[in-house]
Amino acid sequence: MSEANMFIFVNLGCEMLYVIDQRLKAQEVETDKSIQVINDITNVLLNPKYIQKLLNVNNEHSLINQSNFKKILYETACCSLMRLEEPSMSKLWDLMLMVFKWQISISPHSQHLIDVTFRHLDGISMFYPDVQKTVLIDYTKDIILDYWNSIEETKQTCIFNTTKEWLSNMNTKISILLRLGFQNSDGTLIDDVKELYLQEFIKGAGENIYYKTKEFTEAEKNKEQHQIKSNQWTDFANELNFLSLTKNQHNINKNNIIFEKLTIEVQELNDNVEADNCINENQQSQKFVQIPQMHTPKNSWENFIGQNKNTLSSLKLKDFLTDNSENNLN
Repeated sequence: MSEANMFIFVNLGCEMLYVIDQRLKAQEVETDKSIQVINDITNVLLNPKYIQKLLNVNNEHSLINQSNFKKILYETACCSLMRLEEPSMSKLWDLMLMVFKWQISISPHSQHLIDVTFRHLDGISMFYPDVQKTVLIDYTKDIILDYWNSIEETKQTCIFNTTKEWLSNMNTKISILLRLGFQNSDGTLIDDVKELYLQEFIKGAGENIYYKTKEFTEAEKNKEQHQIKSNQWTDFANELNFLSLTKNQHNINKNNIIFEKLTIEVQELNDNVEADNCINENQQSQKFVQIPQMHTPKNSWENFIGQNKNTLSSLKLKDFLTDNSENNLN
């Protein structure tokens, strides 16, 4: 069906702008020149007269083949300052064709063709916002939506299936689809992707996949760095805990050695101590620990103290001092 020409042209053209913008940024082209390239291509791509011509119901032309579409988009890409060599255009063609094919292949309903197309138009509107370009994009949306609402559902389905069939013979391997897990090694696409983290790509089919991939890669990188830091802190905490346990175990072992050197003797208190009944009952249950003398007195006054513990309180300190010590005390 010839009306599918417009949907193929607009969607492939927007995918082409995605790639060109990404390459301009990667090559660090001056901003003024980048703006001019993007705006010039957008103006040619969304020329209202050409869009209307592609949607003309009375248009008797058949569906444009891939070779002619490639020539049309090549001329569109070279309408500005930028020039593409044939090998570069071939790579660009394969890239935008396979990404668009993937977007259509995961769309179960004809209404999704409109959704993908509008996401593409919203995507290119984010490139260096400009009033004139915004008006042109909004006008293109109005043309497409008015046409889509004017046709029956059966015709909508026919346009959707025609677009899908037009893309069916392309199976070129694309690195970005392979990395995301949307394509097999033989070039065929994977329709049913169950990984939750890829659902954002599927729900947003038609959005700038290169921007989303960059954001996804940066998020994964930040998550990985956060995990590494978290593991480092965990290892550090475990190491501190190990050192603390080792130190405590060392202290316990040391204390055990000290206690092993002590001899414990338990003696009953004298039951004949005269006191009132309450004190007497308490004293009968008391026990005390007698620790053997660990220090051998070296000085005479120390020996004296050891032998006269009971009378020590009634003596003066100067009784134990030598003459010289007493003089020093005075």
